[in-house]
Amino acid sequence: MNWILASFLMLVFSNIYYLITRKAQINKIDRRIYLISNFFFSAIFYYIVIKYRQLSFIPNINTLVTIFLVAFFLSYIPSAVSYVAMSKAPNAGYSMVIQKSYAVFTTIASVFLFKSSFSWIKFLIVAFILFNVGLVSLADQKKNSKKNSNSWVLLSFIPFFGYGILRLSNKLIVTTRNVDSVVLLFWTTLFVTIFSTIDFIIHRKRINIKLSKIDWTILISIGISVSFFYYFLLTAEITAPNLGYVSAINAASNAIFTVLVALIFKEKVTLKKMIGVIGVTLGIVLLML
Repeated sequence: MNWILASFLMLVFSNIYYLITRKAQINKIDRRIYLISNFFFSAIFYYIVIKYRQLSFIPNINTLVTIFLVAFFLSYIPSAVSYVAMSKAPNAGYSMVIQKSYAVFTTIASVFLFKSSFSWIKFLIVAFILFNVGLVSLADQKKNSKKNSNSWVLLSFIPFFGYGILRLSNKLIVTTRNVDSVVLLFWTTLFVTIFSTIDFIIHRKRINIKLSKIDWTILISIGISVSFFYYFLLTAEITAPNLGYVSAINAASNAIFTVLVALIFKEKVTLKKMIGVIGVTLGIVLLML
């Protein structure tokens, strides 16, 4: 599949996924239940694809151990923190702007890992993007606000680095370990499902497991949309001339997401923050040129 088409489909399903995730937060669905549904349905989806394509399920033991560690530290932990950061932010889109701005990180890292080109002009564009990320994160914060009111900013940087390193790690695993991308996604989502289930069992007495039909619809929709999001994201990353380009398109979707959240869920959106979102998007587009 052409990487531009895959990137476009990734962008579409990204916004669908995060909008549904925001609805789950509004409905106060516990993050542990969210994580299980997020990865369990994805694992089933990738299992079906593997069977249909008649791929080998099990890579060598060293690769499996690597995927296990990557799944825990770079997928499970960032996903859990991401959910909390989005719920704490005045507008979930603000948190996502920070989280998805790892395009800056992956573009630079790709120079060393995949021998991608880089220039001083792009370095200045990277600095411009970081400036606008700060504008989105810190603008309009009241001086007398509570101490923990900005905690979402710091929390958002955990998935920023986690997801960025995950994107690089996944491409390295696929290209150097001879692992099909769908097989990698299957094992990653399976492992994270196991981690999430263990966390759920440990804290089950404090979790409200009474879910309405609407809640179940939300959870299943999350699983379906994120399956396509992850699939098209990795497909684009593997086929693109520079992994950072795909990360940039992914990050650019934040402008759409921030506006959609404000319109659909009537969440706070200010002029300064919208300028920051536009600045991030403009910088990332320039980075791709």
